[in-house]
Amino acid sequence: MIAYLIENKKKQKVTLECPKIPAVSMMSRCFTEKNASLLQLRLRSAVIKGFGQALRRLLQIKIRRDGAITQCLYLYLAVMSLTLPLTARADVQEIPCIDDITGGTTEDFESLYGTPVNDVLVNHDMTAVPDKISTTFVSWVVGNDCAPISSQAGFGDDFRIETTGEPWDAIGFSVVGTLLNEDRTFNLYAYDQDGELLGSIQKVFDAGDGQDSYNEGAVFVGLSSTDTPIYSVRMTSDNPNVGWDNITYRHWSEPANTLTISPASGSLIIPQRFDLALIAKTGGLSVAGITSADVDGVNALWYFRSRAVPGLLASGAGETLRYKSFKGFLDRKGLLVPGQHTLNVALRLSDGSTLSNSATWNIEDVIE
Repeated sequence: MIAYLIENKKKQKVTLECPKIPAVSMMSRCFTEKNASLLQLRLRSAVIKGFGQALRRLLQIKIRRDGAITQCLYLYLAVMSLTLPLTARADVQEIPCIDDITGGTTEDFESLYGTPVNDVLVNHDMTAVPDKISTTFVSWVVGNDCAPISSQAGFGDDFRIETTGEPWDAIGFSVVGTLLNEDRTFNLYAYDQDGELLGSIQKVFDAGDGQDSYNEGAVFVGLSSTDTPIYSVRMTSDNPNVGWDNITYRHWSEPANTLTISPASGSLIIPQRFDLALIAKTGGLSVAGITSADVDGVNALWYFRSRAVPGLLASGAGETLRYKSFKGFLDRKGLLVPGQHTLNVALRLSDGSTLSNSATWNIEDVIE
């Protein structure tokens, strides 16, 4: 199955699901009845597993957004409800509970009392686009431990919260529907400084049939990013009658540059074949050279400088140096014998700083 995020020029998104087709992206012309103009819709796909077979047929998909009905013609799609999270990058993860943003700052909107939410958000170096109004819940609406709700909250869907100061590495808020016995589906999207989608999550508020089940159904929608700072998030729902509260965020801090040796310290056996990898998280800097390397005090600088297979981490977070059949090097140096052996290595980065680390292996002989 394929899940499509349909996005038009107004940045309106709708998630559809359809049978898998050879092309992973396609362009479709759609007609907007409201203004009789042609829009181009971009379809971006992500493989979704675990769904039953979709009904294959030629459909006319009607999408209601901002009072306009967009009718997409001749899309070979099957529409199903999508309740699984969609994540664009491996380093972007769902935050299931408010307490999972450790060290974060929370705004509970209790100072709103009928004023626009930006009157409060400005104090946190962020703004809602468009600005939203507040709502007042009855006293029994409290949410739950993962998604607490207080008496004052923001109201409405389809808005973006943007930082006006520092970016975040984690952000989210508690969400509920504002009508009893009505479920809601929420989508949260996170974007980088250039407005590119980092990742998204979809969660369902299950209203149940009473006050207790309503509070139990409250959900926290949140995303974190380890490699790329978040500059804005967008929240949408399948119904505008929603409330959101206790927005919690943690500012981005540049990760410390690190050097990792793989295999890490531990046990190896003499018949074992392995490559050695140096993984340098460099924070945007480049590796300028290897300044020192030794195994048990035996100088190995020439080997580490001449035999490296360089690479780049796909996330863009740093560089790698790989050494094929490192066991052969140890054998030639007479170091492939039982006992403890320690590798020390240091790299120089483009700004003149250094990264260093060591690994100690306990090499054991075996009878096979």
